[in-house]
Amino acid sequence: MKLNTITPAIHVVPTQTYEVFVDGQLLTCEPAQVLPMAQGIFVLGGWPSCKMGGRPLPSQSSRVLKQWMDNGKLVDVGSGTYAKARPSSLSDQPVPRETLEVLPAEAFDHLGLAWKLGADAYK
Repeated sequence: MKLNTITPAIHVVPTQTYEVFVDGQLLTCEPAQVLPMAQGIFVLGGWPSCKMGGRPLPSQSSRVLKQWMDNGKLVDVGSGTYAKARPSSLSDQPVPRETLEVLPAEAFDHLGLAWKLGADAYK
């Protein structure tokens, strides 16, 4: 992180729990329910919340998302929804890896929204 001048003392206890201490305070994170990059699509807001000394830490997710988009690994498909990317065979620009039939289904499933394929999909 180029503009980060903070250099805390970090200590990891090499046990089965791998506790992490930053400047003597235990750093705790809730386990991730979903591993976003293990899917074709993910929705911003599913990141685990990390705390130090009971206070939430600022999120770096927007910086990471921008870097992944700049590197062509992700594309923003709208409203905080991102899809894994691949180079287009026509323009070499990043495009979603999955088809437009798959992306909404994955997004709705991730959000826990009920949906069903309409009759027009079978024509």
